[in-house]
Order: sequence, then C-alpha cells, then structure tokens
Amino acid sequence: MLHSSSLTSTFPEVPWASEVKKVVSAISLWSGSTATSPEALAATQNWQVVGASTVRIAPIEVELLEQWYTFREREKVLWFLEENPFLVSLLLDAYVEVENYFPHSKVFLEVVSDPEVEGWDQLFAYIRTFLPIDQALAQLDKLDEEWFLDQLDQVDDLFNFNLEVV
Repeated sequence: MLHSSSLTSTFPEVPWASEVKKVVSAISLWSGSTATSPEALAATQNWQVVGASTVRIAPIEVELLEQWYTFREREKVLWFLEENPFLVSLLLDAYVEVENYFPHSKVFLEVVSDPEVEGWDQLFAYIRTFLPIDQALAQLDKLDEEWFLDQLDQVDDLFNFNLEVV
C-alpha cells in the first residue's frame, strides 16, 4: 500500500509535485477501498494472472514506475516487485528524493543477483548523472544520510542505490 504521508514533506521542492500527489492519493484510496466499490472492482478487473499467481501490484503502479524509471530486463524487475510489493511505495518516494539530489537524471531499475549466494537478488536504482565523480558521490552520501538510511528497515536489504557517472 502507498504511504502518501511520507511524500508530503518532499512535494513542495519539485514543480510536478501536485500531479504526483494526485496520483499517489488515487492509488492510496484505491488500495484502501473495499472490493465492492466501483473503483476497486474496475481496478481489480485490470489485475493480471501471471502463471499460477496473481500480480500483487496494481497496473497503475507499474505504469507510474515506468514513467519515472527505466527497467532493465523489465520482466525480471516486475517479477521482483511482485515478490516484494512493499518496495513499490518506497520506489515512488525514492524517485522524488532522487530528483531532489540529482535533478533531471535518468534512473534505471535492475535486479542484480549475488554470485556468491544462490537465490539472493537485490533491486538497484542506478542513477545516471553527468556530475563529476566526487560531486556525484557527495550527493549520493547526502541522499543516504538525509533520506535513505531512514528507510532501511523497509527495504529488508532488497534495495539499494548506485551511480552511473557519464
């Protein structure tokens, strides 16, 4: 479920904040509604069946994430998010934060497997920036210190940031 309250404090800093707030509020209302409301029924009809399991993230959430992030190996990223749906709201919050520290940077989501631990995958948000390496690292440190470290209990060691300095 989305937690729009955690986004509220960051919205005034970005010009497109009001639009994001509307979308997050709509998703929050939808995810908190009962299955008998017309909105919930319409949204539920859009859910898909993948193999034998039902997708646990709403298509509108996937659509929003794909507007903000570029998925590397899309099916693998979607599978990972379906297995860890709690990361969706974190990713929505994260995009706003990344934009504050790395304006106009492209962000890629990629599932990375640990070669030393079988079956252990982690989702990375790679921030592509044109900043000089020392400045980019300083910004990443600020992002960590001022926001991401407070989120670590939510990510369960399944999500992290990295840089792609061009």
